[in-house]
Amino acid sequence: MSSNFTHTVLGRTGIRVHRLGLSATYRPGKRAIYRAIDEGANFFFAFGVDTQMRSVLRDVFRSR
Repeated sequence: MSSNFTHTVLGRTGIRVHRLGLSATYRPGKRAIYRAIDEGANFFFAFGVDTQMRSVLRDVFRSR
């Protein structure tokens, strides 16, 4: 187990992510998504018909 509780490696990918992520399950809204990104979140779960989180993430990653 990692000695750093705030981050971990995502499976076999080798990608380092925050242990706490943001899920689109309850439709957090654009403001909450942008705030999570600003606070350093880098683990997001967007599944199903709700396209709001995917849209925001697409915009954010295009601009970087």
